[in-house]
Amino acid sequence: MSNKRLKRGKYPLRFPPETAHTDGMEKVIVLDTESFQAAERESLQLRVSLPEFCSLAIREFVQNHRKNSVTEQLNAVYTGYTAKIDGGILQAQYDGLDGEDW
Repeated sequence: MSNKRLKRGKYPLRFPPETAHTDGMEKVIVLDTESFQAAERESLQLRVSLPEFCSLAIREFVQNHRKNSVTEQLNAVYTGYTAKIDGGILQAQYDGLDGEDW
């Protein structure tokens, strides 16, 4: 598997069929020089192949993006609501603390 440089600082990153986890076809991702070199350094430091590193990085990015998306959606739903405790419940909580040593 070679990662030959394309024109204008672009590098094709080839994922052979056995690492593609899809339909058995080779996948190619083109990275800019800076991203390619950073990924290459990190994969060497972690002692994993470059395709494996990129696969892990993409998976982590997607998981984090998905978490942020859920949070943003929940924030949008609850933006107009004020969290208030019913006065009777609040009083019952205070009454339950009487005589307690803290």
